[in-house]
Amino acid sequence: MNTKIQKIKFNDLSNRVFNPAVSNQSQSVGDLSIARIERMSHHLRIDFIYKTSYQYINGGWISIEQDCYVESADQLFKCILVQADNIAISPKRTYFSTKGQLWHFTLWFTPLPDFVDEINFIEKLNGQRQSVLLPDGSIEESGNYFNFYGIQLNGSKHVQLQLGSN
Repeated sequence: MNTKIQKIKFNDLSNRVFNPAVSNQSQSVGDLSIARIERMSHHLRIDFIYKTSYQYINGGWISIEQDCYVESADQLFKCILVQADNIAISPKRTYFSTKGQLWHFTLWFTPLPDFVDEINFIEKLNGQRQSVLLPDGSIEESGNYFNFYGIQLNGSKHVQLQLGSN
């Protein structure tokens, strides 16, 4: 049996930032990291990696708010969420099966102007709480949101991915 080996062609990486530098993130983020940001004329894509909690027997759960957004650091431009891959949109949840499990998900936003070189990712501003109806009929107040501030888009050369605050 003959197998042909094809050359892998890498796309231009100038529109991608891997493991970008972040100035500040909300306390609740803990084990969530931004793995990659891709900016194109028709979308802004952010890939995340989440490490499930050791606090819960099965690792717990995550979800993302439908109203999350990306804004320029000066807050003049705002990109809205258009698609979420591999994560439930609140009030639904993505449940895990083990502690310490790595989970990746991708959020797609409307495009960002080319000249913007620093952004914030806001799931929900702190202080805003949401009531979530649980499967057993009880209501839980939720307030742990993923917010990142001062995300650098200027071609960071990071190669090591930092997961959480361990």
